Amino acid sequence: RDIKSSAEDQGLTVIQNTEGIRLRGGQIDGAERIALHYKFSLTSMFDRFPNAKAIIIIEDDLLFSPDFYEYFQSTSPILNEDNSVFAISAWNDNGFKHRVKDPYTLRRTGFFPGLGWLLTRKLYKDELEVQWPR
Repeated sequence: RDIKSSAEDQGLTVIQNTEGIRLRGGQIDGAERIALHYKFSLTSMFDRFPNAKAIIIIEDDLLFSPDFYEYFQSTSPILNEDNSVFAISAWNDNGFKHRVKDPYTLRRTGFFPGLGWLLTRKLYKDELEVQWPR
């Protein structure tokens, strides 16, 4: 079965990017293709859910911890209280057992870790959407 049929069987709505972006080949390089797809996805979600104050972006290969949603719920106020915070991420490239000493420590970084992250509507619609790279 295809992914669309499987999703619809679960009551999910499928939104597919068909804005002329070819997945393979063509004049658009990989980084540009990814940037265009992210913009399409972020804009689609904020437009489709106008009351959502934020969205969680999850890459398809992310393994969830049991407290994934609780983590975002408890850290999301930081985005409203500190304008210098761009996003909240649930991914740490160095999050291996032998490197993590305190599971209750929250770390700040200047590196964008991606994979599973929380982005506010305010930041995206007021700043990022208009200047999103192509």
